[in-house]
Amino acid sequence: MPTQFALRPIEAATKGAVKQLRRDGFVPVSVQHRGMPTAHYQLETKPLDEFITRHGAASFVDLVTADKKHQRALISSVQRDPLTHGLLQVTFQQVRRDDRVKTQVPLHFTGEPEEVRIGAYITQHPIDSLEIECAADQMPAMIEVDISGLQPNHPLRVSDLPAHPHYRITAAADTTLASLSSTLKGIQEQEAETAAAEEANAAAAAAAPPPAE
Repeated sequence: MPTQFALRPIEAATKGAVKQLRRDGFVPVSVQHRGMPTAHYQLETKPLDEFITRHGAASFVDLVTADKKHQRALISSVQRDPLTHGLLQVTFQQVRRDDRVKTQVPLHFTGEPEEVRIGAYITQHPIDSLEIECAADQMPAMIEVDISGLQPNHPLRVSDLPAHPHYRITAAADTTLASLSSTLKGIQEQEAETAAAEEANAAAAAAAPPPAE
């Protein structure tokens, strides 16, 4: 069941009043839908911030107006203070069952590459979510990414993910999802392998007969 938030008509009409609203523990929010005027409200900051931190934008919410009307919605954008990271403004996109939506969905990485298991490399994840487009009633809770076959110098990219019948990934095909980075042990092993190869080449060259005159 979607998390429910009770919308209240916004009480602030000036910049000063909006600042006071935030100090009082509320944040301005907007609700949008194609072909409809944007509606403005206020919500309690703490529960909304906790929801965003835990779920991001990939979960539906149930917005309830003062006259008890329910609106199914997704978080469209979040504005935060660059210094305090506190919420400044949140915009919701109202969603109907037959709508197609674009939203960020979290990535869930599974498996352990062999190079990581033996301690030679660590896994790096440059991003933790991907934007997708899908029908509103077919949005996945997450995208599972198997990294057990990850190899050094061969990062896993969006183009490596299998196509899914219910959603389309809109991120660029060359977007890196995961890669391997050498640990000190891995670097030492690579240096040892390089040195051994050089010694073998030198020995082979020394053992070779001199060219005929």
